[in-house]
Amino acid sequence: MRDQLALQRIERQAEREMTAFLRATAEDFGSERSRQAGDSWLHAMHSLAWPRDNHERFFRRVTILAMSQLLHGMDGGSSSALSGVRSISKSPR
Repeated sequence: MRDQLALQRIERQAEREMTAFLRATAEDFGSERSRQAGDSWLHAMHSLAWPRDNHERFFRRVTILAMSQLLHGMDGGSSSALSGVRSISKSPR
């Protein structure tokens, strides 16, 4: 029972993180890019080693990797799209 509850909590964390990523992608890039973002997110999740704990941090890493892959694909492999993300992340809130 305890393992089942832990698994459900991890699933909810994954769903929340992926849903937020897909919504943001759809708003910023449109629905077609959002579908590609979902594929990128799943690919990124399967490409990383699963941690024993701190799954929230793991799913955040998945999102960052998926966004990086998505921007890399949009930009034809150059770094200008990624540098825009870096400059946004450094701006004051």
